[in-house]
Amino acid sequence: MGTRNVLAKSLGLPAGVVESCQNFIAGSTKKIDVISVVTANPDAASRLAPRIFLNAAEMGVGEEIIDRSKRLRSKVKSRFVSTVAAVVSTLPAYESNLCDFFVDGRKNSANMTMAVVANGKFLGGGFMAAPEADMADGLLDLMVLKDSGSLKMLDELANLKTGHYAGEDKILYSKAKKVLITSMERRVTVTIDGEPVGILPATFQVLPEALTVVT
Repeated sequence: MGTRNVLAKSLGLPAGVVESCQNFIAGSTKKIDVISVVTANPDAASRLAPRIFLNAAEMGVGEEIIDRSKRLRSKVKSRFVSTVAAVVSTLPAYESNLCDFFVDGRKNSANMTMAVVANGKFLGGGFMAAPEADMADGLLDLMVLKDSGSLKMLDELANLKTGHYAGEDKILYSKAKKVLITSMERRVTVTIDGEPVGILPATFQVLPEALTVVT
């Protein structure tokens, strides 16, 4: 479930151990979607084998903060301190990157600061990046934060924390069965559920009701 139990939160599972055990004993189940992703290989001009993930994929500044935080954690044991240090050291110099997004075949281009392809509502740290996500609707959710740079990005990240996107012109949000993302400028790493798996271009496709979980 991860350190922050974000998958359990997205599934609406109880946070307590006793309640979770009671649900397990009761044996109530539901079918949920998963997402398949095929990325480019960072070490060769080829595509990697498909990977399956349950919660979310990240690209852009969010991925860079995760990577830097993990590297700092070998020196600073506190997760909170390493995360704050990663944010402070990443945001001032970060520049958005021109990307093309093909959403069920429809093309949109944007200077991407951060992109999330989500099955569940929440990311690590409790960020509600995909407030409309439903893990059983047969669709993935795409959230793109665009044209944000330097420390002004903190306002947008605060919106990501709560999922309050109404009237936010720097956020593109859509639902789809299949999404292709390509980078038109520099290399962009793709992480799924917090682990790097390759680089753009990447193709994401929902696999409806592919997994049965105890709820």
